[in-house]
Amino acid sequence: MPANQLLEGIQGEYERLTKEELTNVGVVLGAYRSFRGDRRSHIAYVGMPITTGKRYFDVLTEHGVKTREELARKLGPKSLWELVIQPNIAQGIAFADRLGETRDLLFIAPSVFEAKQWRWSQDAYMSLWYRVIGEMAGSHFVMDGWEYSVGGVKEVMFSM
Repeated sequence: MPANQLLEGIQGEYERLTKEELTNVGVVLGAYRSFRGDRRSHIAYVGMPITTGKRYFDVLTEHGVKTREELARKLGPKSLWELVIQPNIAQGIAFADRLGETRDLLFIAPSVFEAKQWRWSQDAYMSLWYRVIGEMAGSHFVMDGWEYSVGGVKEVMFSM
């Protein structure tokens, strides 16, 4: 996909948000924007798979299925959460913590932020992080295997 089409897709995600999602994204962005001064040189974003990534494809292959729906039918409705999302979240937080121990930066780990309780769509969730990357993050780190995550690829392209 050409870069200009990818960036149009990012803007399209924002345009698809409901009024409630726009309000909620604005509230969360307001909290991040409360950090004043030279933010960019102190803040880094850590790209990490959450709902997909290499683990997602490994789990699908291991269980002989091709989609998350097939996985749920075969192993139950919580299988994606238990086998992919939860381990991805834990690994992403650990990775961001390790970076924080070795570099004098504040690392934003998107996996820490749980938007499901607000019933955010994937578009709302990603719109928040594109704005955080664009406005605040002076550095962008990625976990190994980021290229297996559609969101990870979009974030890297957006950062570039």
